[in-house]
Amino acid sequence: MHDANSLGTTSRWLQESPRLPLEAVAADPDAPVWTGTGLQPARWWVRRLLHESVVHRVDAALALGVDHPIEPALAADGIAEWLGLLAARPDTAVPREGATMHLHATDEGLGAAGEWMIRGGASGIGWEQGHGTSDVAVRGAAADLFLALMRRIPGDDDRLVVAGEREHWTTWLANTAF
Repeated sequence: MHDANSLGTTSRWLQESPRLPLEAVAADPDAPVWTGTGLQPARWWVRRLLHESVVHRVDAALALGVDHPIEPALAADGIAEWLGLLAARPDTAVPREGATMHLHATDEGLGAAGEWMIRGGASGIGWEQGHGTSDVAVRGAAADLFLALMRRIPGDDDRLVVAGEREHWTTWLANTAF
């Protein structure tokens, strides 16, 4: 059982804590800070926390059974951020060495920011924004691609079109959990 004082303290902490990292970054956005991917500019954390918050907002919406729209540009940036995190992990050798995967967001206006080419390598993955031919291509709205990568919708959801070697996509999803 919690007393009113501890609940008040918790409530204040929940309300005030989101501004703390923003204030720290605002002091010097280019200051090198620790991240799970090595030293990065402090502003790296704002992007990381933004996408983490988006995913948890979706989790809450799914639990409540309400809609959870994500703007296409935000979802596309979330995909790029996620790929950057995975590329920084040397143990992420999915797809297998030499295999390729293309993600293509079908939203209007994203251009090259809505396409990602991923290549498997001996020591991890490489990726770049852009169009190309691949062993498997996955097409859908940026939000749906992002939610599939985050395991919030199944990889075989009807909102996604998978063409080519489907096994590359299912193996990717099975081996790239956060």
